[in-house]
Amino acid sequence: MLGYQTTDGVPITLNEWLLTDVLRGDWGYGGMLITDWDNVGRMVWEQQIQPDYAHAAAAAVKAGNDMIMTTPRFFEGALQAIAAGMLDEADLDAAVARILTVKFELGLFENPRRPDPQRIATEIATPSTRR
Repeated sequence: MLGYQTTDGVPITLNEWLLTDVLRGDWGYGGMLITDWDNVGRMVWEQQIQPDYAHAAAAAVKAGNDMIMTTPRFFEGALQAIAAGMLDEADLDAAVARILTVKFELGLFENPRRPDPQRIATEIATPSTRR
């Protein structure tokens, strides 16, 4: 989950170098990235570094964010960004693919309502998954 911090003055939500080049590239991270509570919206109403939700949505997706948590106007902004040519559907496809991959790996499509206690005991919060 990406917080509210900045690196060299760049909000983490927009830091394509850190999210894409370093985290996914140099470090080989293959999971999904989730924004913190309204990180995308904050770029508009609090930080005032994006003029509107269309620009904020496009910038967040292009930087490498996959799941946008609790930005009520993100969906509308993303649709506007696509219509205006600021965001390609292919950019969203990459994010959706990473989200679906995690869900498939967790077995959420086999039996989405019933966790597997045996799998939880052997695969979640085990010494091999903790660093």
